[in-house]
Amino acid sequence: MIYLRLLPILMFVLLTGCATAIGTPNEAKLVKVTSLTYGADASQVKVSDIETDKQFGSGTTYYNAEVKGRKYRCMVDHAFGSLFNPSCAKPGEPLKPNDPSSGYR
Repeated sequence: MIYLRLLPILMFVLLTGCATAIGTPNEAKLVKVTSLTYGADASQVKVSDIETDKQFGSGTTYYNAEVKGRKYRCMVDHAFGSLFNPSCAKPGEPLKPNDPSSGYR
């Protein structure tokens, strides 16, 4: 009987943890979407200084990217494992978020 009372709490904890983990991009995913955006081979892209603002299953990740020797500061929105196209700017220029309708990777 006690197990039935604890079941909703257990389910909530499990689902919250899974949604947070699924929605967080890793370095390999960031390299992939950045290379696709710039039309470069993944071997020509390096990412560093990855910072993620986590929310329930979604958020925004900020990172530095070097594509074919050129440096950028980038941001990408993500939701439940899907990454939208990143928005990048040269150092010193402001970052502008992409229109969410521009697609996802």
